[in-house]
Amino acid sequence: MSMPLAVPQRRVAPERLRGREELVAELTGALRRRAEGDPGMSDVWLLSGMGGCGKTTVALETVHRLAGSSIQVWWVSGADGEGLSGALRAVAFAAGATAADFAGAHPADVLWKQLNALTSPWLLVLDNVDDPAALAAVPPRASDGFAGPRAPGGRC
Repeated sequence: MSMPLAVPQRRVAPERLRGREELVAELTGALRRRAEGDPGMSDVWLLSGMGGCGKTTVALETVHRLAGSSIQVWWVSGADGEGLSGALRAVAFAAGATAADFAGAHPADVLWKQLNALTSPWLLVLDNVDDPAALAAVPPRASDGFAGPRAPGGRC
């Protein structure tokens, strides 16, 4: 089972990116401003839409444009639901977690704790995670409403 934490190769050459330049530029600029400490920038960006509309392509182009910046980027694919948990654990370890951190703790709690403790800017791309509940520490109950991903505590 592969745990790709590195950013995949571009799928579309930058000069062939059609109709998405404004969005890519907006995301890239916002992430750079957030990394520079602009408190007015959002901590969470969500690209949503029907399959095949270019969400992954936009995210890939954005992170490729951030190459060489101070932003640590991790890319996790949720296409393989079985591998998602392991990939998120790998991100937690890459962010400084130890095996002892997982003792008696839910992996999602360990992940967000480690990411929130980082002092340098970071970006975690969760690609093809169709069910946000997969990122919750506790399985959601219908009476609780949405139990999706958590905001990354002031980091990009």
